[in-house]
Amino acid sequence: MKRFFALVAVLSFILSGCASAPDTVREVRRSHQDRTPYQTDINPPPDTIRDVLELRQDHTFYLTDVTTGSEHLSLESQMRMDRDYNNAFFSVWHMKYPYHALPERVRNDFTIYAMKPGYGENKRKHPADWIRNLQNSASLESYPNILSRGITTRNTSLRELPTNIPHFSAKDGDSKAWPFDNLQRSSVPANTPVFVCHLSADKSWALVETSFTYGWIPTEDFAFADNDFVKNWETGHYAVIIREHVSILDGQNRFLVQASVGHIFPLEAVSAGEMKISVAMADPNRQAVIRHGFVPVKAAAQKPLRFNPVNAAGIANELIGEPYGWGGLYGRRDCSAMTRDFFAVFGIWLPRHSSSQVKEAGLYIDLRGLSPEAKEKTIIAKGIPYLSLLWRKGHIMLYIGHKDGRVLIFHNMWGVRTRDSLGREGRKIVGQAVITTLMPGQEVTDFDPSVGSYINHIAAMNILIPANQGTLMDAAQKFLNASVDIQGAGRTDAGVHALGQTAHLECAHKLDCETLRMGLNDHLPANINILSVQNAHPRFHARHSAVSRSYLYLIALRRTALGKKYVWWVRDKLHMDKMQKALSVFKGFHDFTSFADKRMEKNSSTKVLVEGIEMREFNSLIAIRITGSHFLWKMVRRIVGMTVEAGRGNISARDLEQMLVADSEVPARHTAPPSGLFLEKVLYEGDKLPAIQPPIHLL
Repeated sequence: MKRFFALVAVLSFILSGCASAPDTVREVRRSHQDRTPYQTDINPPPDTIRDVLELRQDHTFYLTDVTTGSEHLSLESQMRMDRDYNNAFFSVWHMKYPYHALPERVRNDFTIYAMKPGYGENKRKHPADWIRNLQNSASLESYPNILSRGITTRNTSLRELPTNIPHFSAKDGDSKAWPFDNLQRSSVPANTPVFVCHLSADKSWALVETSFTYGWIPTEDFAFADNDFVKNWETGHYAVIIREHVSILDGQNRFLVQASVGHIFPLEAVSAGEMKISVAMADPNRQAVIRHGFVPVKAAAQKPLRFNPVNAAGIANELIGEPYGWGGLYGRRDCSAMTRDFFAVFGIWLPRHSSSQVKEAGLYIDLRGLSPEAKEKTIIAKGIPYLSLLWRKGHIMLYIGHKDGRVLIFHNMWGVRTRDSLGREGRKIVGQAVITTLMPGQEVTDFDPSVGSYINHIAAMNILIPANQGTLMDAAQKFLNASVDIQGAGRTDAGVHALGQTAHLECAHKLDCETLRMGLNDHLPANINILSVQNAHPRFHARHSAVSRSYLYLIALRRTALGKKYVWWVRDKLHMDKMQKALSVFKGFHDFTSFADKRMEKNSSTKVLVEGIEMREFNSLIAIRITGSHFLWKMVRRIVGMTVEAGRGNISARDLEQMLVADSEVPARHTAPPSGLFLEKVLYEGDKLPAIQPPIHLL
């Protein structure tokens, strides 16, 4: 845990915007000021879906006296979230080695496309040597050949391979052809911090890592950042863009860069009519240098913009009607890019992919198993407009309220799935950010009933506020008699135990660590115990700073009276040698699609590096330890389940190898129960694991 002894600054905000036929530099900088901030210009096309035609596409229309008068996110909490946002955003500048771009992952990207050459922009198959040539150009035998800090100087895209040539799964079709370029990992705004891992043989491409993923970008799109640049850039005072497609100009009316909602720049000064910001450019040696840019005060705000329903509706109105862009192609956004940029304005950090956004931030509420009616009632009862995300496989939506008993959502959607009389799949294209109900497009001819509406498939809701109702949070607030913020290193499956969960705490009390530990324990229930408290660096984050995690699973070979809540009792005879062979299959970097809960991992990477895996027998107890960079939902339990199947003689190590190559439903049928699983330890730089020991003994 950590404690900060820092003052919280109250940041005021200034809205901005743009004029025509300017005669002076200052007038150029104030362009767009004739437009009312956040006015909506969307005129839905007549052939769109009924929800878009009948529901007013203006967020301010749905504001009520109740919503505008409520405060669900305190200023103190928002400032803490903003500080966490900044720590995550700049984290790549404080790394020594890649976190996402591990060598196995980078090489595996080429392996995948070597097996699936796909189609190019001309609708013809890529030639057989296409991937081989790219791989030779990448020169991965020396990976990583450069480890350096950098910053993007243009709006760019992270590509899975070092090429701008697209890769489509099919030459025609709705979901496997244009615009769904498989090589498009994510767009990245200009002036985003990056960690440069590798340069291609001809130096034309660089593999870089951002705070949320990695990929290849043209070297002309970034510059190297030295210590002086980083010090001058990472000031702690930032401006965030709150308008779309803003041209940032220098003092001589020259174009520097274009920015949109959610893009961040160091703030230098605020004067009447404009903000002065820092803009990163590349010098002739590709070193980053700072230029001074100017933004109209209606186009930017001091970060974070204060979260309230009026400001939230205003930012959402700026995004409404914006075209859909797969992975950020063509400077557009997909569903998760839109939610990410929306919350960036308010200093609320979100991961890049939709499933990660619902799992890794805020308060998670499981909606699976509920009827459509019960889901809608739960969302209305528990959801907070503009602070709640709704998730279905592959799609994230922002809950904005309800009207006439129906949930309203704001989302950037591609379209509604259809199926004609011949069984051919298609789409009724919407292709933009819109307000709809949870049943968009049901009136469409050939609507595919086998897919159903969003309400049928929504699996979870996430409320993006600090979990003040959490047991540890309550204990800290009672003991310290003050508002605090506590964040853990991550979640575990329901029913899973934790031997060494880690959290960080921010408070302004000058207490020694032992006093704080005892005080917290005095206010905690018997099933939670704080083992230790340590002072931490202000940059420390329980989740973002973690380098790996270890899980321990206990299998009982006999009946136990007192330990059954902490083990899985397997009555069959197990062959340890077969289990050891099975476990060895999982070590290394693999695609664990077959071992993941596909409802939760859709459209996010299922590739995981298992760093270590071991098994020991203690009398009638088997302990299995698995250590890795991260884990997918139910992954450890399914690995254990299949290992037990191998021990029973029902499956071989070769069978398991095949499940790591081709998708299989078999592991899902053999998921080990949560009772035997323990989060053993969250590891940070320099940490080591002790010898494996079971936390209980059978009685």
